[in-house]
Amino acid sequence: ERSSGFELKEQERVAIIVLVLGGRSYRNVAAIFGCSLGAVASTIRRYNKDHTFKVAPRVGRPKKVIADT
Repeated sequence: ERSSGFELKEQERVAIIVLVLGGRSYRNVAAIFGCSLGAVASTIRRYNKDHTFKVAPRVGRPKKVIADT
């Protein structure tokens, strides 16, 4: 079982999609990869919506740039 907050590698996301499209259950795939059912569901949802294996870029406040003096 993985810890909370981890990110699946791209090759793992591809394998998850292949297994689910091949007929495996979300629960079975989650057990194979040691991740949560939600991680499998999110991967499939993202693939169905955007047809991509990539993770969306992070959003948030840009880091403060400090000028050299």
